[in-house]
Amino acid sequence: WSRSFRFAKPLDRDQLEASYRDGILEIRAAKSDNRTSVSVKVES
Repeated sequence: WSRSFRFAKPLDRDQLEASYRDGILEIRAAKSDNRTSVSVKVES
């Protein structure tokens, strides 16, 4: 299973975390000045 998201502002990939619990996906990230693409493992 995979899902892609686009954000309006660049995010700091070193501070990017995702979790999926009880049917809710939570993504935590800080803004960044760089524009890059990154994959993040979602913990459940």
